[in-house]
Amino acid sequence: MHQKNGFSFIEILVVIVIITVLAGIGAMTFYNYKPTMKINGAARQIHSDLMQSRMKAVSENNNYVIAFTPSANTYKIYDDDDNDFSVGNIEDSELIKSVSFDDIANEFYGVEFGFVPNTDKPNGAGTLVPGNSPVTPTGAWFRFEPNGRGRSGGIYLILTEDLADSLKGRTRAITVSTAGKVKIWRYEKNDGTDQWK
Repeated sequence: MHQKNGFSFIEILVVIVIITVLAGIGAMTFYNYKPTMKINGAARQIHSDLMQSRMKAVSENNNYVIAFTPSANTYKIYDDDDNDFSVGNIEDSELIKSVSFDDIANEFYGVEFGFVPNTDKPNGAGTLVPGNSPVTPTGAWFRFEPNGRGRSGGIYLILTEDLADSLKGRTRAITVSTAGKVKIWRYEKNDGTDQWK
């Protein structure tokens, strides 16, 4: 008796078709999820920079300041060695990091500081209305002191395409408490109601 070894042309063709279909489904899923990955990454980057600034303020026993320019989609981190930061007294020699979301090579291109008007704030702190800044407190800067405490406020991020279409679902917020706690919030629908989680 003679045994045949190998695969038939039909078997190989079926395997190729299955692999192609699975690859297509995977590519579509990745393409649809990519904007969500961008905004999550931007929120984690800001969260990480805020937390690192807080830790450095404690370890170096001086203030660290993170100043946001929402209209330019940028923020800068300053090592305020002489603890004299104010909006009118920014010393370029103390700048340690600058981040711009508008740089087309940046992995967060397409993310901006913003929100859809009439969105509730996290923790039931009111409602975001037209004219509100996407970065609070006034002046859009946060300071961490040597004791780890901070200037409280919030930072709101949205995808440019979502802002144009008034979609809230992928909005992210990063809040800072006076105790120095930094938290990321995501806006989502739950049982028909919108809320921050």
